Amino acid sequence: MKAGWKVNKEEGENIFWPSLADMAVATCIILAIFWISQVFLLQKEKEMVLASEETIKELKEEISRLENLVGRESELADRIQRLENDLAQQKDANQRLEIDLEKSERERLSAEGALAELRSKVPHDEPPNIVLTQDESFVFPSLQATVPADFERRFKSEKRQAVIDALNSPSNVEVIEIIGHTDNVQVGGSSNVDINLEDVFAGNKPINSLEFGSNCELGLARAIAVKAMLNEILQSLDIKDGLTVDGMNRVRQMTYRTYSAAQLFPVDSSKAGREADRRIEIRFTRLRSD
Repeated sequence: MKAGWKVNKEEGENIFWPSLADMAVATCIILAIFWISQVFLLQKEKEMVLASEETIKELKEEISRLENLVGRESELADRIQRLENDLAQQKDANQRLEIDLEKSERERLSAEGALAELRSKVPHDEPPNIVLTQDESFVFPSLQATVPADFERRFKSEKRQAVIDALNSPSNVEVIEIIGHTDNVQVGGSSNVDINLEDVFAGNKPINSLEFGSNCELGLARAIAVKAMLNEILQSLDIKDGLTVDGMNRVRQMTYRTYSAAQLFPVDSSKAGREADRRIEIRFTRLRSD
C-alpha cells in the first residue's frame, strides 16, 4: 500500500511542475498583452491630448480675434462710409468724363464738317487723269505686260502733251500713280511675281521675266511696264519740248507709285464691258501726309 502511494506521489509531482510552468508562461503572455494594450492606449490618449491642445489653441486665437473686434464697430462703420463716399465720388467723376467725351466728340464732328466744307470750296487744281483704254487702241497682248511698240508710239503722239501740261501745272506734281486695271477672266498658271517683282520694278530684270497667277499680278505688272515707259519719256523732255524749269525740276524729283486694280467683280460682264475694264490710269498728285 505504501509502495503504491509512493508511485502515485511521484507521478503527481511529474504532472504538477510542468503544469505550473505552463501556467507561468500563460500568465507572462497575458501580462505582455496587457502591457502592450496599455502602451497603445497611452499613445492614443497622448495623440488625443495633443489634438485637443491644438483645438484649444485655435479656439483661443479665434476668441482673441473676436475680442479685438469688440468695440470697433464704429471704426468699421466709418471705414465702410468712407469707401461708399469714395465710390460715389468716382461715379461722379465718371459721369463728368462721359459728358466731356460727348462734348469732345461733338466738337470733333463739327470740326470735320467745317474742314470738309473748306475743302469743298478749294478748287481742285490737280491735273486731270490720263486713261489709256482699248477704245483708243492702247492694247496689251493677252496675258502679257510688255508694252507693245504701237502702244508706246501712240502714247507719245496722243498723250505726251498732256503729260507736259501736268508737269507744268501750278499744282506742284510730286507723284505719278499708275494703276493697271484688268478684267475678271481667269489667268491661272504659276507665279514668280513675289520673287522677281522688286528687280523688275528697279529695272534690273525685264518685265517679260514675270509669270502671273492672277489678274491682280497682271494688272500690277502692266502698271510697272507703263511706269518704265513713262519715266523714259520724261527723262527725254527738256525746255524745247515745252517743259518749264519747274516742270524739269519736278521730273528730276518725281516719285512713281504703281498699283493693281484687277476688276474681279465687273459691272458689265459682256465682251464690251470686259474691254472697258482693261485700261491703264495715270494720276498726277502731290505727296500727302494723310
